[in-house]
Amino acid sequence: MTAYVVAGLTQAKAAGVDVKDEAITKGAAWLERDFTRDPKLMPDLRAYMLYALSAAGHLDSASFTQIYDKRSALSPYGLAILGLALEQAQAKDGRAAEIATLLEAAARQDAEQAWWPATRDQNARLLRGRHRGGHRLRREIPLPPASKQRSAAPRRRCGS
Repeated sequence: MTAYVVAGLTQAKAAGVDVKDEAITKGAAWLERDFTRDPKLMPDLRAYMLYALSAAGHLDSASFTQIYDKRSALSPYGLAILGLALEQAQAKDGRAAEIATLLEAAARQDAEQAWWPATRDQNARLLRGRHRGGHRLRREIPLPPASKQRSAAPRRRCGS
């Protein structure tokens, strides 16, 4: 949650909202510690943490390299977030362009829309980094067999 708050506060400040620098600084410091302390966090979450840190101006090239080198473990969402983080950090080495190419290649489309398939539910599969009663939750949540999972096929809009 801290990554979303840091990113949101940074974006709000950039839009002219009065945000205390201390809130962003303390949140970013927590993210840096957690990012370093727990390398087993879900890859997509680590990519978002990196995005929030880059938005807050906390740039660490080793962290970018660490996530980029494991990009095959990222979902399309995670790849997109990593690309945004690289763009935010103004990386000039072509990694953001390579990620954009990977995302374009992974897109599925029909005559009306484009979508990116996912092989798992990124939000429900794993609870990580959440605090409740001072304890970290770190347990796998089993998913139903593939035959019982919702299809990743595009859904029609209401009224169409």
